[in-house]
Amino acid sequence: SGMPIMGSDPHLDVVKQPNTFYESQYKSHDGKVNLFGVSVPGIPMVLMGRTEPLLFSFTYGMMDMGDFFVENIVNKTYERDGIFLPLEERHVNIGRASLKFYETAEGHVIDRSSDEGDLADGRYLASRLSQPTDAEDKCFRLSLLPFAKTVKEAQDLVPQSYIGEFFSLSLSLSLSL
Repeated sequence: SGMPIMGSDPHLDVVKQPNTFYESQYKSHDGKVNLFGVSVPGIPMVLMGRTEPLLFSFTYGMMDMGDFFVENIVNKTYERDGIFLPLEERHVNIGRASLKFYETAEGHVIDRSSDEGDLADGRYLASRLSQPTDAEDKCFRLSLLPFAKTVKEAQDLVPQSYIGEFFSLSLSLSLSL
C-alpha cells in the first residue's frame, strides 16, 4: 500500500519489571539520518524505531537465558568425562563483604552460600548464562539498521540467521518513500 503501520510487541513482562524503555531522537549534522525510537539504559543504540525510509522493531523470542548443571566436586576439583579438573576460585569485594565464587572452565558457577567457608565435597548445582557466539558482530550489525534505506538493505545487513538467537525482527518501508 505504501502506507505501512507497524505494531510491535517485544513481549516484556510488565508485571515483573518497570518500564525500561526511553525515547530518543538522533539527527546527523548533514541531515542524512533522522532516527527516532526507543532504547534501554546501557545499550547505546535504538532498538525499535524509524528513520525516514525504514521502520524496524522486534518481538522477543523467549530465548534460552541460562543452563544448569550438576557438578561432582571433590577437593575443589570438578569431574568432566571421568577426569577431575581444578575449579577456578574467584574473589569479589562488594563494600565490606568479600565473596568467594567457584567456576568450571566452561563458566559454570557453583551454587553455594558465600559465607560457608571452603567448598565441601559433594554434588552442586551450577549455572551458566547462555551466550550466543559472535555477539559483538551481531550487536554491531543491529546498530547499523538506521542507516539502511530499504528493507532489502536491512535484511542484507542483519540476516534473520544472525538475530534468530535473540528475537524476530520486523522491517517495513515507511510512508515517506
